[in-house]
Amino acid sequence: MAGREEGRILESPFPHVDVPDVSVTDFLDQYSWFSQRPDAIALIGRWVGQPHESNEWRLSYRELRETVRRVASGLARRGLRKGDVVLAHSSNCPEYLILVLAVYSLGAVMTHGLPGCLTEEILYKLDIAKFCGTVKFYVVASDLLTTAKEVLQSHGKNMIPILIGNAVDKDFIPFTDLLEDNGDSFPKDNRVESGDLAAVLYSSGTTGPPKGVPWTHKQLVAQMSVRSINVREEDVFLLSVPLAHVGGTVLPLNGFSHGAAFLAIPYLSTPEHYSKAVNKHKVTFLFCIPPMIVSLVKNRYDLPTLQRCDTGGSTCGPGFLKEAKITYPGVTINASIYGMTECGAIITASQGFEAASNKRGCLIGNPVANSQAKVVDSITKELLPCGSAGELCLRNPYIMRGYINNPEATARTIDSDGWLHTGDLAQYDDDGFIYIIDRLKDIIRIVHDKTITIQVSPSEVEDMLMRHPGVGDVAVAGIPDPDNEGYELIRAFVVRRTDEVSAGDLVDFVKEKTPRKNVTLTGGVRFIKNVPKNTVGKNMRSELQAQPFE
Repeated sequence: MAGREEGRILESPFPHVDVPDVSVTDFLDQYSWFSQRPDAIALIGRWVGQPHESNEWRLSYRELRETVRRVASGLARRGLRKGDVVLAHSSNCPEYLILVLAVYSLGAVMTHGLPGCLTEEILYKLDIAKFCGTVKFYVVASDLLTTAKEVLQSHGKNMIPILIGNAVDKDFIPFTDLLEDNGDSFPKDNRVESGDLAAVLYSSGTTGPPKGVPWTHKQLVAQMSVRSINVREEDVFLLSVPLAHVGGTVLPLNGFSHGAAFLAIPYLSTPEHYSKAVNKHKVTFLFCIPPMIVSLVKNRYDLPTLQRCDTGGSTCGPGFLKEAKITYPGVTINASIYGMTECGAIITASQGFEAASNKRGCLIGNPVANSQAKVVDSITKELLPCGSAGELCLRNPYIMRGYINNPEATARTIDSDGWLHTGDLAQYDDDGFIYIIDRLKDIIRIVHDKTITIQVSPSEVEDMLMRHPGVGDVAVAGIPDPDNEGYELIRAFVVRRTDEVSAGDLVDFVKEKTPRKNVTLTGGVRFIKNVPKNTVGKNMRSELQAQPFE
């Protein structure tokens, strides 16, 4: 054990993994279950359109491989070449996953727009992606047709538009045309290398506008080789994050590489939708953002086939985890998933424990294989000892090359020794387990007296408030302290489960439950209808003051 008097670099306790120097397609063909279970079901789902039974897909691994090749041929027939860029804008559906695999197989580059993206956001991402290649195709779901036409009017003179779904538009090529291709135009001399660019993803945008993050085939293959989620060949795997997100980029590949059946269904926006999907398709493994599993637990939906649930993107408090184990005693809930787009998606892993929270923060485990971590002073950058809170830094061979066309942001994020500075406040214990406390920028500085400053993690107070039966959701943020310049008061923004709960009730509740007598709701309570969140469930605290109060 390391002593508390000195800091240290945390090495992964997991065995080193040799990552093959191959493309995504070659890895799936040569090193995974993708080619070893040809008759097993690979993909279940429904296309984008009005939901009814007749448009449900069930593809075996053999059928998936054949379909991917036909779509790749159809794209090549229409001019897609290695290094070109394809932008997809759709909710989760089978066509989306087939498109992604087809693009990878050609050595072209995928980039994505989230389903809720407005025209301006798509144009912003196109301006980033153009630095990586010519954007040749814009593949969009039929329910986003209005936005698609606005994008094409502004930026689409040289993009070929393709439409997913059951709508028909004379200006768009139906995706079904690609599905019906005979496969003859797949380039016979096509060669994709591990160092070739595979995808352009985007940072979460919690610290300014989203930044473009380039991912190579090697980085994607590393995510399949270094197992960070425990998906199994017998699993039916449902993912709640968009396929446009980094989790939606790597987790389906993990599922395919281990022989699972992946479930891709659009319009899953409520816990009721998820419970119906789990029960209809006998889902055994669910990966979801914390707000979704919290809603499932609080509403006590019956999920008889579910065996495991991994959750990440933001933290789950100890009160919730305890309630979840009571509600679903047969489900293993792993809330220790931690990752970043910039650092190769999932970058810590548990060793068989279920994550818990305590005074240290939220336990996220150890660095995954081939990775290192350290905690440094956010100002001096000096190593901190165990038990001291500072900025979490990570290093592995798969960290991004740098933000696209943004050297200033790259220099702020990756130092000269190759350490990626996450912007997260963390600490580690004597055994090298890492605990996340909160985003550094969200830490609230309150004044105890004129000489002592206390740092408060918003999630510390949020965890307390989520234990109140009248609270449906909550975000906590600092507001300026009028009596102490440079300091803040603690304010809670609460979504009520019942109108009977008052602001005074919650102020008193925190006073009673807080382990630190100075950590109380000095800034009061504001009731709102929804807590603004990003696509992985993180509270967007910067937007709270703009929300209308009840």
